[in-house]
Amino acid sequence: MRVVMVGNSTLAKAQFGGRELQMIRTMHELENLGLDVQLYNEWETDLKAVDVVHVFGLDPENIRLIRFAKNMGLKIVLSSVFYPLQSPNLWRLVSKFWPSHKLFRNHIVDKREIIKLADIIAPNTTVEKRMLKHIFNVSENDCKIIANGVEERFSNGDARIFRDKYGISNNFMLYVGRIEPRKNTDKLIYAAEELKIPLVIVGSFNHEYADYVKKCKNLASENTRFIESIPHSSAELASAYTASSLFVLPSFYETPGLSALEAAAAGAKVVVTKVGGAEDYFGDFAWYIDPNDEMDIKEKIKRAWESKGNSRLKEHIIKNYNWRKIAQDTKVIYEEVCANIKRAI
Repeated sequence: MRVVMVGNSTLAKAQFGGRELQMIRTMHELENLGLDVQLYNEWETDLKAVDVVHVFGLDPENIRLIRFAKNMGLKIVLSSVFYPLQSPNLWRLVSKFWPSHKLFRNHIVDKREIIKLADIIAPNTTVEKRMLKHIFNVSENDCKIIANGVEERFSNGDARIFRDKYGISNNFMLYVGRIEPRKNTDKLIYAAEELKIPLVIVGSFNHEYADYVKKCKNLASENTRFIESIPHSSAELASAYTASSLFVLPSFYETPGLSALEAAAAGAKVVVTKVGGAEDYFGDFAWYIDPNDEMDIKEKIKRAWESKGNSRLKEHIIKNYNWRKIAQDTKVIYEEVCANIKRAI
């Protein structure tokens, strides 16, 4: 089977994040299963030699390619990676009644068309699936959840690498991710300062959010330490997760947040946003916060910080969300869609 994967135009133009990592790791594991998989390149990819086009995200810039592939009779698998920032009911109204004519196009209409062109839609969580059904009237038979995954190497990190490099000997709370408003980093810093819990923030920022980053740094005392992004493939990142006592991801939504999965695989306790479907992955093993409620953020962090660790979360994540299993689930969907089989979930 020959598969081409399509992301945010090209990886060179995209800001590398969870979606791009999901695409790359799935591709590598599918290759290990014997599939011929490549990333789409508008100058080199021959769609006539392809069976399945797997699109990651609802980027309007990919509509022409998806239309072209559909007209060629290729099967379209869509990993939607979707969560509405505005009211779902508003999205539903626009999706239902807004005309499709090019003079009236908007990003919701573009997403609606991409979804209609897909043969199967693969959300990451039950919450995402529910949103797709509510907003875009996606049928049950056209949706099949494919979870996000985690590399098993994160379960074998050496805490000494990170501690020795940065001279950290005490217990600390960790955040890994971009510093930006959606990630709610300022409320995390505020909670850490109020609770007097040492916080390490590992992450970069887009210059678009320079004022927000300045605000975050102004909130921080010497209790909070900022470290530039660590390469995802490095042993240092796995070491950071292993060294931490608690990982916190207080975003306004996550589906579910790959850094939280990686931290859980490393054995850290996890506090994560309740918005976006993280509970599908962490079940009863994590603490869930309301990202709009500073008191709730503080309370859940305090409870988690004072609690004993639980190895069951690590075992649960490694067993159920390793990339090998995710690739196997993805391969089944490819086989079904190529055979024109759509099973209800």
